[in-house]
Amino acid sequence: MKKNLHLLLVFLLLSSTANLLHAQCWKYISTNNSMSTALRTDSTLWVWGNNGKGQYGNGTYSNSSSPLYYAYGKKWTSTSAGGWHLIAKRNDGSLWTSGWNMYGQLGLGGTGDVPVLSQMGLQYDWDTAACGYASSCAIKTNGTLWTWGRNNKGQLGVGNYNQYNSPTLVDSSTNWKFISPSHGHMHAIKTNGTLWAWGENNAGQLGDGTNLNRPLPVPIGTDSNWVKVSSKYWATIGLKANGTVWAWGDNTFGQVDTSLIDKYYPVQIGSDSDWVDISSGYYHFVAIKSNGTLWTWGRNNFGQLGDNSLIDKYVPQKIGIDTNWAKCSAGINSTLALKTTGELKSWGNNLSGTLGNGTFTSSSVPVSVFCLAVSIDEIQNAFSIYPNPVNDYIRIENSKNVKIDRICVIDYMGKTIAEEQNEFDGFTCSNLKSGIYYMLIYTGGKMHSNKFLKN
Repeated sequence: MKKNLHLLLVFLLLSSTANLLHAQCWKYISTNNSMSTALRTDSTLWVWGNNGKGQYGNGTYSNSSSPLYYAYGKKWTSTSAGGWHLIAKRNDGSLWTSGWNMYGQLGLGGTGDVPVLSQMGLQYDWDTAACGYASSCAIKTNGTLWTWGRNNKGQLGVGNYNQYNSPTLVDSSTNWKFISPSHGHMHAIKTNGTLWAWGENNAGQLGDGTNLNRPLPVPIGTDSNWVKVSSKYWATIGLKANGTVWAWGDNTFGQVDTSLIDKYYPVQIGSDSDWVDISSGYYHFVAIKSNGTLWTWGRNNFGQLGDNSLIDKYVPQKIGIDTNWAKCSAGINSTLALKTTGELKSWGNNLSGTLGNGTFTSSSVPVSVFCLAVSIDEIQNAFSIYPNPVNDYIRIENSKNVKIDRICVIDYMGKTIAEEQNEFDGFTCSNLKSGIYYMLIYTGGKMHSNKFLKN
């Protein structure tokens, strides 16, 4: 009886450890190019994936396949991933940027890359901000719209093709509400529900019925019930207040309709009127319905549709059977989606670690983005492990001489490999297979995680 009870307690302990990796901790997501960024429910800022231009903002240039946190506090309200740069907003209304800055897209007044997250100006009245590929935009609390960065296609909307290294006012309007920058164009929605666009238009991505570039905002049709729009490259998807979804622009992979012919004006996707969220990748779309189901279509060469295939789809298809999807964000050829529980899933191209699941292996089905630390307060420098990578034995350096209750080693899928409650100076790794692991160190009711590589 005692043996059975012991086994039950061990099972419950190991189950809680594995479940910790899938903790419901995420609340805001953004992915673009090959980098992802997100906010957790404690308002901390996290990044992973491509870091070739220092876009993480932590002073490094190395890619990470797991979410990384750096000590910027519990102050963030939104974050946006660009081509190779990042913009995030704090709760005091300030904007912070880092990464690639060849065209002044960081808005700091110069053009040199900045690998450290830096405040953009001294304004504290920003309401929302977003990154395009090499340009950026933001709306202030007074409803004015500002853009900066590359402008070779007129994507800044200021009537010329000059580059601007600092935020520049688009026009005198004070009723801008939503903004979506892309590779060479932008879309925006006003408080009256009208949709506007400007910039590159070679495939009809603006939706004004032409393929002419527009250096100034032009209205897209006459409807006044637009609530969201999204574009990453030459195709655009939009959502209306009546729950209908529309698409236009590049149609090479059937992301607009089955004709595979570019559309210069919005075309309704099916006849359903229960859509609640949308996102555009480079050549694929993602959308969520009011019943919490997730749908994808378009290009699928890296499994970015999440349907366990590499076959392009010309019409929306439901992914899985879950009915609790809440938000979605599509990148070049990968996808992030957030559930109402705060659980984050990802799929598609993972060569730069964009999926955030601890590997660099692409996936055509949703995989989990782990929550390894419960809150910012649990991310300490009290412990380090070495050598890393390791062959036989990995040691724990306890610099603050903190009492350790137990340690647990898990693989990148959350499976418990071993647990130790007697020896706290290290762990024998000789029997582990080559790969990525995490050592979870429990002390004083808190958990500290350290990733290591077994050769």
